[in-house]
Amino acid sequence: MRVNGSLADRKGSDQVATGKSTSSSNSKKNKRRQKKSAAMPSAVQRVFETCKEVFADGGPGIVPSPDEVERLRSVLDAVMPADVGLSPNLPFFRDVGTGGPPPVTYLHLYECPKFSICIFCLPQGAVIPLHDHPAMTVFSKLLMGSMHIKSYDWVHDPRVSNQRIKSSTGVCRSMLCRIGGVCMKY
Repeated sequence: MRVNGSLADRKGSDQVATGKSTSSSNSKKNKRRQKKSAAMPSAVQRVFETCKEVFADGGPGIVPSPDEVERLRSVLDAVMPADVGLSPNLPFFRDVGTGGPPPVTYLHLYECPKFSICIFCLPQGAVIPLHDHPAMTVFSKLLMGSMHIKSYDWVHDPRVSNQRIKSSTGVCRSMLCRIGGVCMKY
């Protein structure tokens, strides 16, 4: 994935900024080195560029505007498995025969203080435990297969008292979840 301009791009912009031109003796070399016409950016490059713009003024807890959410969603909708080099034949998606739960593979594409782009490869039957993304906005795109998703939001409602519960690990926790607009205590 190309996330920064290439060296040729930077040289070209420096040349335009300084107004210098190449001498005729170097013209044959330059003709050979000239970039071909700019191709349409890859789907992953479009995701990167859109994220860079959408999250430019973002930070923890800041949700993009509905227009920006729609813009990023439409770019993600256009990404296909082949755009990121995925196919059902890759080892990520095959049963490894270990007898335990299939491993989940994480492919890191890009990360900066404003956003990150990654791919999780989950074999059939894989499970990701319930977890939280504090102060983050998460956009997901299912590239292949099908998935069952349960989504919970923390509820901050002073009218409802939190009850302390014991988790499967024995740790007492206080949690209130909203599922489909209905408050549920856990």
